[in-house]
Formats: sequence, C-alpha cells, structure tokens
Amino acid sequence: QAERRRGIGRAEQRFSDAAAALQKAVKQGPANSLYWLNLASVRRRQRLIDDALACAQRAFELRS
Repeated sequence: QAERRRGIGRAEQRFSDAAAALQKAVKQGPANSLYWLNLASVRRRQRLIDDALACAQRAFELRS
C-alpha cells in the first residue's frame, strides 16, 4: 500500500513537471497546436478536466 502511494506521488510529480514544461512551451509557441494538445493530455491525467478541454479546444482551433 505504501509503495503504491509512493508510485502515485511520483506520477503526480511527473505530470506536474510535464504541465510546467508545456505551459512554458505554449507561452513560447502559442500557435503550435501540438503543444496545446499535449498540455490537454497532461491536464486530463491531472483530472483538471475544464482546463484540459480548454487546451484541446485551442489545439483544434489552431488546426482549423
């Protein structure tokens, strides 16, 4: 049980790190739909559904 909690904590930290890197990427390249889509994926895994949807919508708007 304790090992599982540590594993979950490490995964949450990786998602947090990924989100921070992608937020930086989005600021540097706001017209890059792949950055937005990857950020949407990370936000979904973080269970930040509204933010994930907003990022995905932005990605699709850029592709249109």
